[in-house]
Amino acid sequence: MKNKEISVLCRESEKKLLSDFISESKPSFLASYGRRRIGKTFLIRESCQSAGYYLEITGIRGAALSVQLHQFDLKLAELFSELLPTETSGLSRSNTWLEAFQTLTDCIKKIQVQNKFLKKTRFILFLDELPWLAGAKSGVMEAIEYYWNNQWSTWNYFKLIVCGSAASWMLEKIIEGKGGVHNRITHRMPLAPFTWHETAEFLKTRGFKWTAHQIMTAYLILGGVPFYLDQLKPSVSLNQNIHQICFTEGGVLQDEFDRLFGALFDDPKDYEQIVRLLAKHRYGLSREELIQNSTLSSGGHLDSRLKALEASGFIGRYVPYGKNKRQVFFRLLDEFLLFHLKWIEPARTGHAKQKNYWQLQTKTPSYLAWSGYAFEGACIQNIDVIAEAIGLANIGYLAHSWRNLKIIKKTEISGVQSGAQIDLLFDRDDGVISLCEIKFNLKPLVINKSLAQEFKRKIECFESAVQPSKSINFALITLAGAKENIWSEGLVDQMVQLDACLYKTP
Repeated sequence: MKNKEISVLCRESEKKLLSDFISESKPSFLASYGRRRIGKTFLIRESCQSAGYYLEITGIRGAALSVQLHQFDLKLAELFSELLPTETSGLSRSNTWLEAFQTLTDCIKKIQVQNKFLKKTRFILFLDELPWLAGAKSGVMEAIEYYWNNQWSTWNYFKLIVCGSAASWMLEKIIEGKGGVHNRITHRMPLAPFTWHETAEFLKTRGFKWTAHQIMTAYLILGGVPFYLDQLKPSVSLNQNIHQICFTEGGVLQDEFDRLFGALFDDPKDYEQIVRLLAKHRYGLSREELIQNSTLSSGGHLDSRLKALEASGFIGRYVPYGKNKRQVFFRLLDEFLLFHLKWIEPARTGHAKQKNYWQLQTKTPSYLAWSGYAFEGACIQNIDVIAEAIGLANIGYLAHSWRNLKIIKKTEISGVQSGAQIDLLFDRDDGVISLCEIKFNLKPLVINKSLAQEFKRKIECFESAVQPSKSINFALITLAGAKENIWSEGLVDQMVQLDACLYKTP
C-alpha cells in the first residue's frame, strides 16, 4: 500500500485542521512544527498540493542566501510556466526575499487579470524548514511580515504555511515572538509522534501481522516516528528488522542520533550532553543536578537548551509528588534516543556485525530490564490512555511519579527497611490517589507471594512518608494482563490490560 493511502488512517485531527484551513474563504496563516522525521512535510503536501496553486520551498541548512533565493525562483518559474507569457516565464534572479515575494505577488495579480474565473482559487505558499531559510541577515522574516500585512492578507484565497523541525525556533520566532509575524498566525499545528493506536494502525495497514507485544516493542525502540516505522518490513521478524536498520553497516538508523542533533541545533554538543546525562538517570534530574554533572553553567544558556529539547519532544519536565512547582525534574522521553544510547552506540565496537547480534541481546537480563523501563516511559508518554483505562475520563487529576530513597521504618508486612519508587500516580479530584505499578509482560502476570510483598511495601512506604489525606487505590498496569489469585485479592484494586488499547479507536 502506498504511503498516501496509509496516511488516511492517521493524523485525523491534523487533517481536519488542514482541511478547514484550506476551505476557509479568508486569508489564513498556519505554523507547524515538530521533531525531525515526524512527517510534517508529507502531511502538509498531501493535504494541500491539489487544493489550488501550490508553491513549496524547502530551506537548505547552511546554504547561502543566493542559493535559497535561486531555488525559489526556479520553483516559481515552474509553477507559472504555462500561465505566463514566454518572455516572463523565465523569471529573473532575485537578490532579496523582498524581490522574490514581489515577483510572486506580481504573478498572482497577472493570473487575476488573465483568468478572472480563478479569483476564488486557493493559492498556497508553503515555506518548509523556515529556520533554515531564515539564516543570518537573510531578511526573509521581514519580507514575510511586509507582504502578509500589505498584500497577501487582503486576498481571501491566499494561504501561507510556515514549518520547521527546530521547534524552539518556531515557538520563539513565530508563535510567541514579539516582532516579525507576531499575532499574524491564524492556525497552529504542532505535530507529535504517533500514538499507540496510530502506530498499530500504521503497521497493520502495511501488512504486519505482529502480536501486541511485538508492536509495543517496536514502539519502545522507534517511538511513534513515522519515518522510523516506515523502515520496518513485514516480510521479516521484528528482531531481524531492528538488527538491519540499527546494527548493520549502513543501517538507516545507525547514525541517526548524530544526524538528528546536527540538523536541529547550531551547537549540538550542548544538547547531546544534556540528553546523555538524562539517559543515565531513569527518574530524571533537577536543574541543579544537571549543572553539577555537566559543563553547562547556570543561567539562560542552560534554560534555552532545556526549552529547545522540550519543544522538540525529546525531554519532559515534571514535578514529583509532594514537591512544589519550582522543584522541577527533567526526564528523557524520546524512545529512540534512549534505545540508541543504551544499545546502538555501545554496539559500535564491532560485535554488532554478528548476524544474530540483536537476537542474542533480547535474551539477556539487561534487555528485560531495559524493556521494563522503556514501557514505563511509554506509559508516561501516553498518559491519557492510562488515565482513561483506570476510569478517569471524567475525573480531574494530576499525574506524578514518586520516589523516596530515605530509610523508612520497619513495617510488619514488608519486614525491611528501604525506600520505594512509584512508577506513576494519579492525584485525583474525587479524594483518591491511584498508585500504579507498570509491568511489561509477554504473558499474563502471575502475582506470587514475593511480588505481593513488594507491592505492599511500596504502598506502605508511600503512606508512611506522605501520610496522604486521600484514600489509596492500587492499580496494576500491564501489557498482557494479570491473573487474579489469593495474592492479588485485597491488594490490587484495578488490573488494567493495555494490549487492547493498541487497537482501540480513540
